[in-house]
Parts: sequence; C-alpha cells; structure tokens
Amino acid sequence: MPALCLLAAACVSEPEKPASVEVGEVVQGFAGGVAADEPRAALVAQEVLARQGTAADAAVALGFALAVTYPVAAGLGGGGMCVVHDAATDSVETLEFLPRMPIAGGPVAVPGMVRGLAALHSSFGRFEWGQLVSPAEALARRGHPVSRALTRRLAAVRSKIDRHPGLSSRFVDAAGQALEEGRDFVQVELSALLAQIRVRGPGEFYVGQAAVTLVNGAREAGGTLTLADLRAYRPSWRKSVSGRLGEFQLHTTPAPMTGGIIAGQMLTMVADDGRYAKASAEQRPHLLAEASQRAYVDRDGAAARPLSAFRANALMSSYRPDRHTTTKMPGLLPAPLDTGAGGTTSFTVVDREGSAVACVLTMGGELGDGAVARGSGVVLAPPPDGADLAYLGPLLVLDGAGKEVILVATASGGVSGPAALAQTALVVVGAHESLPAAIDAGRISHPGRPDVTLIEPDMATAAEALRQRGHRLRERAATARVNAIHCPGGLASAGSACVFRADRRGFGLALGGAL
Repeated sequence: MPALCLLAAACVSEPEKPASVEVGEVVQGFAGGVAADEPRAALVAQEVLARQGTAADAAVALGFALAVTYPVAAGLGGGGMCVVHDAATDSVETLEFLPRMPIAGGPVAVPGMVRGLAALHSSFGRFEWGQLVSPAEALARRGHPVSRALTRRLAAVRSKIDRHPGLSSRFVDAAGQALEEGRDFVQVELSALLAQIRVRGPGEFYVGQAAVTLVNGAREAGGTLTLADLRAYRPSWRKSVSGRLGEFQLHTTPAPMTGGIIAGQMLTMVADDGRYAKASAEQRPHLLAEASQRAYVDRDGAAARPLSAFRANALMSSYRPDRHTTTKMPGLLPAPLDTGAGGTTSFTVVDREGSAVACVLTMGGELGDGAVARGSGVVLAPPPDGADLAYLGPLLVLDGAGKEVILVATASGGVSGPAALAQTALVVVGAHESLPAAIDAGRISHPGRPDVTLIEPDMATAAEALRQRGHRLRERAATARVNAIHCPGGLASAGSACVFRADRRGFGLALGGAL
C-alpha cells in the first residue's frame, strides 16, 4: 500500500497487502477514506479509492471482502441497507437489500447482499464489476491471516460453532482449536462461488448454477428457499429520511432500519433551544439519558413521523433538568439489553469527488442461523427480525445546502447503537469536539423499557450525576461500534482535512487522506 494518513482504533499489526485492483494509476492528493470493523477489508476499499474508484466502488469491494474476512457479521447469505450521497447530483438516496422471508417461510432467508451490491455498483460505480469482486475471491482462495476483529467475535459464539458441523469444520481444526489471530484462513468453496459471480455477473447467484447450489444447501439446512424466491429478489432504492439539525441536514434510512431515525430524534431533542449547549457538564449525562429514553420509547412513532421537530419537542415537554422522568408507552416491549453484536457490522466510505456511502450489514445473528450451504461456502441467514433492525442505521450530516458531507457515521451491534450514533454526532457537530474524542468517550443510553440507564464502566462522575437525579443504573460494556468520517470544512472543498475513526471497542481500521 502507498503511504497513507492512518488513524486506527485498537492498534493491530498491519495485514499484508490485499489482492490488487488493477484499474487506473494511484491518485495523488486526497484519495478519500474508509472506516470499518475489519482491517483487511478496509484495506481493500482504500486501494480501490487510491486507484480512482468511487465511494460506491469501494463499498462494493468492501462488502465482498467482509463476506470473506468477517463472516460472523457479513456474508453473501445476508444483506443490509445503505445511505448514499452523490456529489455529482447533490442527491441522497437509500438502498435496501435486506434478507427476506421466502414465500413458504422457514428458517433460511432469501439473501440480498449480491444484488444489493450490484445495484450500488450499477448506479454509482466506475470500475468493472469483476474488478471489485476479485480481491475478495483472492482472499478466499489464497487465504489470509485472521484478524483480531474476527477471532474475538468467533470466541464469543464458540458454543454456536460447536453445535453446527458446517461452522465447526470451517472455524475449528481437527484438534478442536478455534481459529487464532494470524492463522491462515482459506475458503476454497467460497472462492469458487465468488469466481462465478465475478465472471458471470451478480445474476449467477440468483438464476445460475450458483443459485442451484445455494438452494440445495438451504434445503439440507431445513429451509424452503427456492429458485423462484431467488429470481424474484430485487433491492429497492428509496428516498432518505431527512431532517434538520440547526444549520445542517440529516439523512438516514427509513424503516425497518430505524436506528438512524432514533439517533436523529435524540439529536433534535438535545439540541433544540440550545439544551445541550446550555447544560453544565454535570447535567449533560442526564440530558442524554432522558432524550434517549424518549426517542427509544417513541421508536414506532418516530418511524411513522421521522425526524419531526414538533414530535421531538412534544416528547421533551416533560423533561426536568433536576430529576429523571419516566416516559411510558403502553404495549412497548422491553428492549433486548443482553444481546451482543447481533451479527451486524457497518462501514463508511468517502471519495475524492465528495461522494459518501454508509452501510449497515446484517446476518440476522452472529454467523447467521448457523448453517452453511454445502458446496458454496455461504453462511445462511435467518429472515430478518424487525426488533433487531430497529436499532441499526447510518447517519449522514450535510451542510445547509445539502452539497457538502460534514459527517458520515454508522453504528451496529445492539440496542445502544442509536444512542452511540447520536452522541458521536452531537459531540462532533454540535459541540465541535474531535471525532476521536466523540467515539472514544464513555456512552450513556436508556432503552425506554425497562426503565434503566445503561452506562459504560469507568464513568464514575457521570454515574453519580445520574444517580442524584433518580436514574437506576446498569453498568455494562457497550457492544455498539461506531465507524465515522468527519470533514469539518466539507468533504468536497476540504477533503484532506477529514478525520477517519473506527471504534476503539472493536478491532477495526480507519484510514484515508492524502497519498
């Protein structure tokens, strides 16, 4: 790799150079950047950007690479949603390619990943399709040293791996030892499938011999997936959900991935009438917890009336700066506080032309439903759970004219994701603090129900301020991970001043800047 301005969360040794993308000369000056949960896949995306690819090109290459290097949370059997800002037209759109329920139901979903990435490439890509698939194919065929990012998440689901022969044969050796950091990881079947997709195009996965192999594998796993299900799958482009935060525009994905909407509502609540700016340092944890509670309680209403300043102000009418006020919603189910990362991952990408892509990918659970389609190497995903999707989402902050990207951020990994996303945007855009400080700061969230405020360890001062105001606290390490890129002066006009950050709570990688 050329020398890059590098900002990495949770320092890891730099992996060897990924398979080269042989298109164009390496650009000089600002080349864009990327932040993702898995370092080797991030390097694949950065090389695409360095060779004059668009943000969409890099996102496509990154998505395929994650399916190889980070199968615990991304895979050809899953899907996701993205928000895309196109600098050429000053437009923002969202792309939905989530796994879907087969016509006959069952435990195996119709995968959306390949057609979703194809739709992104078709609309905003510059490279040829095969050139974006080939790095992932090479990583699967030649093997790659396993990253800490993957091994830590595999260790957390070892019992699930042991219960499923397809997973154990892939991630555990004959001596019963799980994949270790730095160990070479070869995936022959998956590389052969990626080769078919590279040569024959994305349709191969849905109508070709690869589709037949996938259907047969899904049937062996107890699924009802059919060739008709695969042929009928179509990703959808949709209008983004938008709102305003002072002088800035907010954009995120619509339902069912409403984490960005919850975050946007939180931002509106704490920023309206200068609440956050006027609050003392002691009051701010309480303000964040109260806004979080109201946004989470109203998550169904927020989806119906997204980023409504009127609704946000109405919810905050009961706010008291000196004490906790319980907000109730009849029939609201308790949030799943003890779930982990949930088979999700996210990434952000920007290019030298001012465009940005932010995506959240899901396998519907760590390693999907646990089955691997024999002959394809594809980890199968269950149909999506709307309750889990509600806490996922990207967030895009533009200048008032909607032309310049100021912040692009994503959060994945559990119920605290929206609050983490909102807190990051608030500190960076609202308080004008640094992106590393915003992402690294201790986090506070309230899930609405149960009535408990979640707080990370080692936040004694904030915890005492919350207790004094009547909050019932639960200390827990945050599972949500934020990946973000902040361009204080605007991406298109001052891209070289952008800051790139992956969450210290994971072992991802953020890199970008000038070559």
